[in-house]
This record gives sequence, structure tokens and C-alpha cells, in this order.
Amino acid sequence: MLDSIFKSGQASDIVAILSKYDDEEIVAINKILDKDAVAALIRDYGDDGFKVAVKGGDYLVKAINNLDDDVAELFVKTASKQSNEFFEVLKNSDEYLDDTIKYVAKGEENSSFVLQYSKSGLAIKGDNIVIASNGKGLPIEKFKIYRESSIHNPSSDTMTLGRFDGGGENSYITKAGNTTYFSLGNDWGMLQDTYDLSDTDLFDLFNKPALDDAVSAGKTIRFSHDPRNFTGTSLYNEWEYLKNKYGYIDLLPVGDFWYGIR
Repeated sequence: MLDSIFKSGQASDIVAILSKYDDEEIVAINKILDKDAVAALIRDYGDDGFKVAVKGGDYLVKAINNLDDDVAELFVKTASKQSNEFFEVLKNSDEYLDDTIKYVAKGEENSSFVLQYSKSGLAIKGDNIVIASNGKGLPIEKFKIYRESSIHNPSSDTMTLGRFDGGGENSYITKAGNTTYFSLGNDWGMLQDTYDLSDTDLFDLFNKPALDDAVSAGKTIRFSHDPRNFTGTSLYNEWEYLKNKYGYIDLLPVGDFWYGIR
């Protein structure tokens, strides 16, 4: 590492930055294989470069080293302010890492977007948000529009799930009342046709984030129909997702609803 620092042309500046950090962080820096790239990162971006190198490690230093200077500068400035969770997302981005970095470089808001939707198994590919497992998706700006319009009564502390059931009195939308519910309505079929998406694709792109948001917000989850009776449907899959990801263990029938319990 010392050789790389002295070769950088600004050894005293880099040493001054390193001297501000503890042994654990210096050890993390020394584990990065490309010492020249680390030295250049700290030389060019100071404390921001150091923080990104420590949190990002070898994989991220290598990726930054391949960026145009202006993109690298914007990314480092934004990434240096992010949590460890954000860097874990980047670490697991695999084939989508370069596109994710370029997207984050466009602004602080984008880093929050990446962090939020990576939890649902989504990734950034160019100007699209896609399902990480199969690469299918739609333009980010379109996704944002339909994500927002699909969540009704978002301020409620309860989310209602269930069967559309023809849209009458027994529909979950009717039973939801003023509680939060998810529905793309006719846009579901339109999105399928426009972007060649299956029911499963749309479930991954929209249902999962809706459930993630509800659980994260601490909402009560209730069902207008017992999801265990509808194997193979989105309703059944929503219950399975809540069980497998968030540890829901049973449904408690109360009145006309089944309440998820953990």
C-alpha cells in the first residue's frame, strides 16, 4: 500500500487522510487487491473516497476504477453518505453493478430507490427496473407511476389483501374501505401486453414491493378471503411471501377478515 501511496504523487495528502481513521478501517483498506486504485480513489476524492473504499471493498473499487471521471466523482460523493446496507446491495448486484452505480451517480434520491427495491429482488438495468432473477421489467419512470397509482389509501395503518371476486360486495377492494390496498386494475393487462410480462413477473415487480412497504411501515395485514384456500393465485402467493420473508405463522379469523400474525 505504501508503494501505491508514494506513486500517487500526493503521498502527504493521502497519509493525512489515513491518519484520521482507526486500525480496523486501515485493515479494510489493506485487504483491497488493487492498491493503486485505492490510492487514486483517496487522492482524487479524499475522505469520501476512503469511506467508499472501506465500505465497498475490492469489488467496488474495481468497478469505480472503470468509470469515467465525472461519473466516478458523482457516485463517490453520493455513496459515501450511504449505510452499510446500501453497500451490501451493491455487493450482491452481480451483473447489474455497473448500471446501478451509474444510476446512483445521478443523485441522492436514486440511492434510496435502489435500496428500497433491491429488498424485493429488483435491480437496475440501464433505464429499466428489472427482476434480478430473469432481467424482465419496465422503464423506471413508468414503474414509479404505476407503483404510486397502485397503492390506495397509503396512510392507513392496515393493509387489506384478498380476491377481486368480480368487483362486487365480496371484493377485497370493497371490503378494504379506507384501509390500504394494492390494485393495478386494468393496468395489469396493459403492462403485460406492453412489456411482455407474465403474472409472475408483475407479482415480483408490484405485489412484493407493496407487501414490503406495508410490513416495513408496521401495518396490520388482513385478508378478506382466506388465502390458504386459493392455491396458485396471487393471493395465495402473497401469504406465502409474508410467511417466508417476514415470519408470519398463522391467520386469525376476526369477523369477516383473517389477520396475519407473527
